[in-house]
Amino acid sequence: MLTSTCATQFRVAYPKRRADGLHSWWYDGSMKGSIKEKTSITLSQDVLTGIDRIAGPKQSRSALIEAVLRQYLRRRARAQIEARDLELINKAAHELNAEVEDILRYQDPEA
Repeated sequence: MLTSTCATQFRVAYPKRRADGLHSWWYDGSMKGSIKEKTSITLSQDVLTGIDRIAGPKQSRSALIEAVLRQYLRRRARAQIEARDLELINKAAHELNAEVEDILRYQDPEA
C-alpha cells in the first residue's frame, strides 16, 4: 500500500502482526519522527470540535493529539523524576538533621 503525503514525498505502509493475532499498519522511516502505528480512539463531539478549532486547516487531528500527548508524557516523566529527587533530598535532610542533633548533644550534653 503506497500513500502519498505530498506531491514529492511518499511513505510505505507495512502490515505488522500484533500479539493478539490481528494486523496493524506501521510506516517506514521516511516519516518525520518514529514509526507510527494506527489506532482508534473514541472522543466526544465537544472534544473533537476543540481539536479541530485548535488544529485549524494546516494541522491534522492526529498531529495535534500526538503533540499534546508527547508534551503530557514529557511533563509526567519530569514530575516523576522531580518526585524521586525530592524524596532523596528529604531523606538526606532527615539524616543530616539527626547528625546535627547528635553533634549538638555531644557539644553540650546538658542542653
